[in-house]
Amino acid sequence: MANPVAYPAIINDAPGRPDAFTVSFPDVPTAAAEGVGLGQVILNGSQVLGLALADMDPDSLPVPSEQTVIEEANPDAIVSYIAVDLDAAREVEHVTGAEA
Repeated sequence: MANPVAYPAIINDAPGRPDAFTVSFPDVPTAAAEGVGLGQVILNGSQVLGLALADMDPDSLPVPSEQTVIEEANPDAIVSYIAVDLDAAREVEHVTGAEA
């Protein structure tokens, strides 16, 4: 059974790296990643978001901010929700022993 959650992400150009981007999540400060191309940075963002949330009690997950609030604070960035299946992230974390 899927357990999807979505959080607003801030996607910026990576300084000095053509076609590279960084992604961060204001509501989950421990989740940050980078990637070459938007597809890769979104995928990496989803993975790191899952790892950051996997060990949290479901009742204490951060409440996602409104996208418009994040957009107003970051007018030069791409702001978009990125989703992750928490059940799948917890399984990956359990199998690999990964820590956020």
